Formats: sequence, C-alpha cells, structure tokens
Amino acid sequence: MDQYSPGTYNLELGRVVDLLPDRSAGSFAAWLRQHPGVEIVVRDRSGLYADGARQGAPAARQAADRWHLLRNLGDAMRSAVDRHRGAVRSAARQVAGCLAEHQSDQKIKPTSEQARLTAKRTTRQDLYNEMCRLHADGMTISAIARALAVSRQKVERWLKSGGPATHDKPAQPKLLDAWSGILEQRWLDGCRNGTRLWRELRDQGVAISVTTVKRWATARRLRGAGTPEVIAATTAGRWKAPSSRRCARLLTTAPEKLDANERRFIDHLGQTAPSLIQAAILANSFTTMVGDHHDTGFEAWLEAARAGELRSFAEGIDRDAAAVRMALTDPWSTSPVEGHINRVKTIKRQMYGRAKYDLLRQRVLAAA
Repeated sequence: MDQYSPGTYNLELGRVVDLLPDRSAGSFAAWLRQHPGVEIVVRDRSGLYADGARQGAPAARQAADRWHLLRNLGDAMRSAVDRHRGAVRSAARQVAGCLAEHQSDQKIKPTSEQARLTAKRTTRQDLYNEMCRLHADGMTISAIARALAVSRQKVERWLKSGGPATHDKPAQPKLLDAWSGILEQRWLDGCRNGTRLWRELRDQGVAISVTTVKRWATARRLRGAGTPEVIAATTAGRWKAPSSRRCARLLTTAPEKLDANERRFIDHLGQTAPSLIQAAILANSFTTMVGDHHDTGFEAWLEAARAGELRSFAEGIDRDAAAVRMALTDPWSTSPVEGHINRVKTIKRQMYGRAKYDLLRQRVLAAA
C-alpha cells in the first residue's frame, strides 16, 4: 500500500489485486473482511494502515517496510543534528582553522600572469647563459647568433650589458595614489569588494573607472594573501558547516570513506557533542540489523536508543515493535510495489478531472 495510491498488492503473485476508494483505516479494514485468509500485511509506518489491519484481519501478522524504517531513522538523525547546530558550526570553524594553519606554511600560488612572466624571464636567462658559454668557448658573435637563431645585435647587446634587458618600467604616479590611504583603511575595515570601493569613491566625487579600483583590489588581495586573517577567511568560506542532511550522512559513514577534512570535522564534533557520535553508532547498528535480516541485540539496542538522541525514533518502534521485529527477520517488503505505485499515479494524472474512482480502478486492474 502507499499513502498516495491506496491499494492492495499480492506479494506472492506479484500483482495489484484491488484499489481502495480512499486512504483510511475503515476502507482497508472493510476490504480485509471481504477477503478473509490474509496472513501477512506488509505496510509503511502509517498508523491508519496498522489500525485497518488490526480491525480487518486481527489474526494477520504485520511487517513494517524496511525502506520506511531507514527513512525514519534518517529523519531522526537529522533532527538530532538540528539540536546541536552550535556544535556543528564550531567543528566546521575548527576545520577551517586547521586549513588556514596548513595553508600559511605553503607558498602563495602565483597568478597566471605572474607565472607567464616568470617563465619568460627564465627562458631569456637560459638563453643568455648559453651565449656566455659559447662566447667562453671562443665562438664569434656571428657564430653564436647562428647557433642560437637570434640576431647578431641581440648577442652583442646582451653580452655587453651582462644579461637580458629586464624591461622594468620606472615608477609612474598612479591615479589612486591620492586615495590609497582611504582605500587601505576601508580594506582593513573588511570591505574587500572592488565595485563597492569604487562606488564609495564615486560618492565622494572621485572621477575614476571601476576597472582601476578593481585592479587595485586584486593587487591588494595578492599582497595580503599569505596573512593568517585572509587565509582563515578564505578557508572558512571553502569549508562551511554542513547541512543537517549532510552532517547526518557524515556521522553514519565509515571513517575510511571520508576525506581528511571530513574526518577532522567528525573528531571535533565528537569532542563538543559526544551524544551525536553515540547516536551515529546506534544508527549504524540498526542499519546493520536491517541489512543482515536479524534482530540479535534488538532489545539492548532499543534500550540504548531510548536514552539518547534517537529517543523519538525508539518510541515509534515501541509502538510498532512486533511489525518492526518482523521487518528485521522476514523477507517481506513493499519494494516490489513501487513500480506499480508509479503506474497508478501515472494513470491518475492521465485521468485528472475526467473520471472518478470506478474507472480508475478498472484501468489499474486491467493494467495489472
């Protein structure tokens, strides 16, 4: 059965046997009374289907669907994480701090333009070194030029000046020199956006292009790229506190499947919120029971869950203990029904606003 497509499905025969007129315990109970002999009812965690099964087939055993159990467990883990958002944010900040310390020991990566200029200077210096070697070997200027495929004038000029020309331009007065103090102060105040800085200068009557201010901001950012403050701000932006869903997934994932930063995050979280680590251990134990189809240690697990972050999930299992235990030990599941549920939904959408329950039921049963 499905809460959006109420119907009955025979798991042994592998087909839909009927479609109910509504989603209520009364309709399900009435159908069961009309079809005596049902021994096992596999259902989701909805209470109305449990009530309907008890009313219509009191002798039948009920089994909870395993997928819905695991989904409820995931919801419980996310709720537990929500109750410790402060600890999650604190652990994420510590990870960002560790990244900042690690990055501060590394060299600042040059920009593509800086890398291009460095490579060009290296090539020119290597060429000059080769000129010097050949000249020391007694080769003439013309022979050196032919050997290196350069002009004779270049060989003469470089050998005479003691190296390749650097082409360094003399310092020129810049447009922003008069306003550099204001820009520097705003930068230290935390304003690192070039466009915003340009707007502030424009509001003060400074006639300058936004490109010039952006270029200044880029250069200033590179100068301060190695400071701990800038590194911490950058790494914090790259390692934000995970969402509740992602945090729950990290908590329940084997450590060897996490990267270094994720493991560091879990370690810090365990120091500030150890109850979350215990909840993750319990969640993994329950997942193992579901996957391995056994209920060994189920009572002990339930007692531990009642005392921790998974209390609400444990209370729900208490109310449905027999069906949950049967889900752990028996092979029955609603998984084979999912394709039929999608088929029923498709037929319903095709008929939207055109027909009622009677025709829908006939089409579903005909398709089955």
